[in-house]
Amino acid sequence: MKKSQFPFKALLIITVITFLLYILWGNAFAYPLIMQLRAKKVLIFLLVGVSSSISTLAFQCIVNSRFLTPGILGMESFYRLIQTLLYFFGYRFIQTNLLPATQFLLVVAIMVLSFWALSHFSWQNISYDLHSVLLIGMVIGMLFSSISTFFQVLMDPNEYDRLQMKLFPTFQNVNTLVLVLAILLVIPIFISLWNNRKTLEVLRMGTEQAVNLGIDTNKQIKKVLLQIVILSAVSAALVGPMMFLGFTTANLAYLLFRTYRMDVLFLATSLLGFIALLMGQFMVEQVFQFQTNASIIIEWFGGILFFVLLWKERKKA
Repeated sequence: MKKSQFPFKALLIITVITFLLYILWGNAFAYPLIMQLRAKKVLIFLLVGVSSSISTLAFQCIVNSRFLTPGILGMESFYRLIQTLLYFFGYRFIQTNLLPATQFLLVVAIMVLSFWALSHFSWQNISYDLHSVLLIGMVIGMLFSSISTFFQVLMDPNEYDRLQMKLFPTFQNVNTLVLVLAILLVIPIFISLWNNRKTLEVLRMGTEQAVNLGIDTNKQIKKVLLQIVILSAVSAALVGPMMFLGFTTANLAYLLFRTYRMDVLFLATSLLGFIALLMGQFMVEQVFQFQTNASIIIEWFGGILFFVLLWKERKKA
């Protein structure tokens, strides 16, 4: 842990500075309403940043690859499909009868129960190796994307405009009750993954090594995958899907700390996720004057990092 102390302390200092910069910029402490809105956004940043980062880190442990994210399971595509179908078949019902909290719980429940049904009935005889997860996720993602595109082409333009607001991440209009429900859903998952961090370290070494060390790999991987799906579903239903956030923070944590200890990586990637969202939203509000989205900035940086890492791996090969 001593080797990790300096970058960790530096990361904590950067987190505090970024937090204070965002929360106090423009003499905001003189305006209670602005402070209240920013404090709520900070809580959302913390929740989404930690959820995306930890779920990606745990997923990379069980598939033993730093290039894959939970998005390979088709979660983002499934979220887009659910929202498309809801707005295509029940736009007026959603607008008049479905409360934000009810809609949030409905989307999360559909995503989690669908994954559970798929794993229970279709994945029983699959060993959960990297190639199986990759193949199933790619096929499911392509299928869901095709169905979503089909229904979006048929939608009324007004409904389509409202749908687009759901498909792109936004931190502006999150309902307070929805935020509370999201916190209550993810806290038990955070605690469980933290308590299970030693098992994740063993799973990172590979299935054969984990079995030799007495780990029930099928049981543990199913459990962790379900927890990852819940975190991904809550994050997507709260603000929208963010593809590269978890990938970016996890790989930056690997580069900064160069360790396989999950306690260090969990804390580091959570802080990095929080910093990324704070800095991204600060640039959106103060630099770009709300002309862009924080997710676009993060996805742009994450895409560049992805290709840089691929190039480095190519040189090693």
